[in-house]
Amino acid sequence: MEQSTHAATTHRIEVEDLLVEATTALFDAHGISLVRLDPEAAVRVQSGTMVTSTVGFAGDDLRGALVISTSLDFVRRLQVQLGSDESSIEAASDTLGEFSNMLLGRLKYSLLLRGVTIFVATPTTALGEHLMVPPLTGCPSPWLRFDGEMGVFNTRLDASFSPEFAFATASPRDLPVGAGEMMMF
Repeated sequence: MEQSTHAATTHRIEVEDLLVEATTALFDAHGISLVRLDPEAAVRVQSGTMVTSTVGFAGDDLRGALVISTSLDFVRRLQVQLGSDESSIEAASDTLGEFSNMLLGRLKYSLLLRGVTIFVATPTTALGEHLMVPPLTGCPSPWLRFDGEMGVFNTRLDASFSPEFAFATASPRDLPVGAGEMMMF
């Protein structure tokens, strides 16, 4: 039995909402305020070198990739905020790759709380001008745009949902450790 288009759209919107929450929480944890822009809002034009990171994920009923993209200037400001004085292109690529990994980790945790388990791959980054990352075939994935004093930050969830995809109706009893918490053994 095939999942209805309405159900798939509803699931996509719910997961994108979780991604918006994860994005603002991740940057807040690093002292950086980002505000989600209305999809219809005019966005500052990003010019110059862009840095993009993609990290894949897969679960029983959900698979795809998280894509983040921003200007090299944003990444440089991010590195300064984090106390790094490394200015190489490789360091900028590593920084954004690590942020895509942390962001997907936060999304993974949010999904886990809703009864959905995914496994994540290693991020891949690219730098250049006029970068374009088309969405997966059949995945109508809009860019989720954020703005802050550091500039514009973009993220997109390219995901496909199986017809069996569903969120758990009850919360788990034993909550896993939250993002940013430490475990002592």
